[in-house]
Amino acid sequence: MTVAEPMRRIVVTVAENDSGISGELTFTAHSAAVKEPRQVVWSGVRRTTDTTRYNQYGRWSGWVQTGEELIEVDANTCYGVKDRSWGVRRLGEPELPGPIEPNRPMFLWSQLFWDDDRVTHALLFDDSEGKALVRDGAEVPIYQSPADIPGIEDGAVRQLQIVSHEINHQEGTRWIQAARITAADESGTLVTIEHTPLRRFHQRGVGYTHPRWPHGVWQGDSVIDFERYRPDDLDPTRRENYHVQHLVRVTDGDRQGIGILEHFIQGPYRPAGLTS
Repeated sequence: MTVAEPMRRIVVTVAENDSGISGELTFTAHSAAVKEPRQVVWSGVRRTTDTTRYNQYGRWSGWVQTGEELIEVDANTCYGVKDRSWGVRRLGEPELPGPIEPNRPMFLWSQLFWDDDRVTHALLFDDSEGKALVRDGAEVPIYQSPADIPGIEDGAVRQLQIVSHEINHQEGTRWIQAARITAADESGTLVTIEHTPLRRFHQRGVGYTHPRWPHGVWQGDSVIDFERYRPDDLDPTRRENYHVQHLVRVTDGDRQGIGILEHFIQGPYRPAGLTS
């Protein structure tokens, strides 16, 4: 990856390799960076999560070669979000079991583009009983040119208060069938966003909960590997397949948008009827 222009443009290059996938993609920012609040989760007396993250919204362009197929990525139609988190998370080599039952919260992360002029962001953590641990929401301006972005931070970002959420899962899975998030803007006006999944991307493909390639696990000095699978062939009851991002179509009254909805529940979650 090359930082062509800090906080404005990055280039990701994948050279030809045995997987058959190569390409070059450029992310161009069309918003300022938006920092999420500190996210702290405890398991008894242990602080198992202490992180924060920034998000930045823009467009992707370039190409991807997969086998014989060349996919052209057009910045006019390909929206994107770039995020960077730092802090402490439950990643890497597992610690020895202790007497405290770990708290495995429900995680929901919604990043939505509306009419090419704004993005709405929502972040939710719940405990296993459905109690709110973290709530964050914002409405972020989108600029037509990166040169119009007002510095690293944007004073025009409007905070949203997350009021409620509702998730319907596909039968027999922890994958979302439909979701609704209700938020209030700074004037108190309620906004209800309906999410309808179109496609499903498994986060195991970038390391989350992967049985062999999880984040932060030593694999050796230099190891290259890849795997192929069809999402519809994956077992929805296996832990490594719980964590997904959905490409979603969204509505807010008469307005329509598109974006991603990331979701992860491991362990019990009473509001969804998950008991184990």
